Amino acid sequence: MDTKKSKTAPAPKAPAAKASQTETSAEWLWYLQTLDQKLDAVREKTSGMIDRFHQYELKQHSVEQSLHQELHKYRLDLQQLEQSLQYLSHKTQLQLKDSEKTNERFMHETERKVADIHFATREDLSDLSRRLEILEKLLL
Repeated sequence: MDTKKSKTAPAPKAPAAKASQTETSAEWLWYLQTLDQKLDAVREKTSGMIDRFHQYELKQHSVEQSLHQELHKYRLDLQQLEQSLQYLSHKTQLQLKDSEKTNERFMHETERKVADIHFATREDLSDLSRRLEILEKLLL
């Protein structure tokens, strides 16, 4: 509201017994017009305040909506990231199991080859030992 002190018309004095009624009516009319003007000014200020409040309310609603939309978007992004992470985790586990199986197969094949080589070497050594014995008998 207006912080300036406004000049208000003094309340009309009680009409003198001999004063004309038109003078009194004019004073009251002026007083009522002044009150009407002040009331209109207060109404205008109130209307302006209500308009500003409504604008702020609309702005706040708009900001709230955009924030909700952003939040919804971030939630969707987060869900997609979680799904991707779960997929990658599952894929990594499968690859790890596959690598373990491949390593295990390689170990078994290597052990088998080593055993075959060991057996072949023992066979060759045994064969060489027999030949050596035969040669020794022939020489002696």
